[in-house]
Amino acid sequence: MRQRIFNVLGFLGIIIIAFIAFKVMTTKKPKTPDVKAFSTTKYATAIKAEYADHTPILEAYGRLRSMNSIEVFSEVGGKMTLASSRFKVGNSFPKGSVMLEIESDEAEINLFSLRSEFLNLLTGIMADIKSDYPNEYGKWSGYLERYELKKNIDELPQYSSSKEKYFLASRKVFQSFYNVKNAELRMQKHILRAPFDGIVTESMVEAGSLVRIGQKLGKLSGTGQFELELTFTSDNAKLLIDGSTVEISSPDNDMKWQGKIARIARNIDPGTQSVKVFVYLTGQGLKEGMYLKANTQGIKIAESIEIPRAALINNRFVYVSYEGKLAKIEVEVIQIGDDIVYIKGVNPDTVIITEPLANAEIGMSIEPLFNNGEKGDQ
Repeated sequence: MRQRIFNVLGFLGIIIIAFIAFKVMTTKKPKTPDVKAFSTTKYATAIKAEYADHTPILEAYGRLRSMNSIEVFSEVGGKMTLASSRFKVGNSFPKGSVMLEIESDEAEINLFSLRSEFLNLLTGIMADIKSDYPNEYGKWSGYLERYELKKNIDELPQYSSSKEKYFLASRKVFQSFYNVKNAELRMQKHILRAPFDGIVTESMVEAGSLVRIGQKLGKLSGTGQFELELTFTSDNAKLLIDGSTVEISSPDNDMKWQGKIARIARNIDPGTQSVKVFVYLTGQGLKEGMYLKANTQGIKIAESIEIPRAALINNRFVYVSYEGKLAKIEVEVIQIGDDIVYIKGVNPDTVIITEPLANAEIGMSIEPLFNNGEKGDQ
């Protein structure tokens, strides 16, 4: 009996031991964290952070346009004369020269008719002026003597009293006078003169064609004064100085000019977050529509660090070498140029990596290389 009990207990003990062994073998063990070991050292060019005052060179590109540019419209109707044949794209006109001419025979006849009516009116009232306003007769007699049908009408003599004014008004002297003035003004509109030295950039009429009142005839662009429209980021625009000198050149630097900042827009484009800047310039070889490069000095940036553009990461960070390990720190960006960036927020003598790093990982071994041949974080 006792032997049977021992056998049963032994059997149960074997089962318990087997169960415990099974649980131990099937239970998952916790993973050991992966610790990446950097077995190699990466070499990279670097500089030491040095604070100084810097004057940035700001660069931008823009399209040139004439400061004097007008669209030419007809204010009268009629047939274009042969004198209009020179109004072609590319032809230039000095200030005051005739660009276009519209036949004016009908307008001229109407003008002479109105002048004749005014002459008859003045002649008819001279007797009344002599009897009722003897002191004023001399000035009106002299005006009548000077009056000519083929010349523009002179201004009326100044009336000396309200009584004289009412007399002239009742005889429709003022009305007739201004009818003549209006006809003379319309007569002048048959000849279109260049308001400035310019070149035709658009022509929409031919000699002999009929034009309507309000019809567009072309476009004239000035050849003396130009404006270059530039676009700067809002941060760079803060560094510009109104009235400062701007060096202008063609994209290939083949031609150069000098200009001045004429005005800086006060608003920021909501879409591009940029600011428009306008530069005034003159010179030989300038033509409307040219695409030009502009460089100008900005205001001095006090106590800043100059680094290559390639050293800035995501416009906020730079890589640094700290005790031989790669680290990344956030900086305060003052100005971003095409090649140079000015920053603050870095301790003096901090080793800043100045070249892009492929497969860079924080904590990796880094060996800075300086221009003077030094190595390491010394």
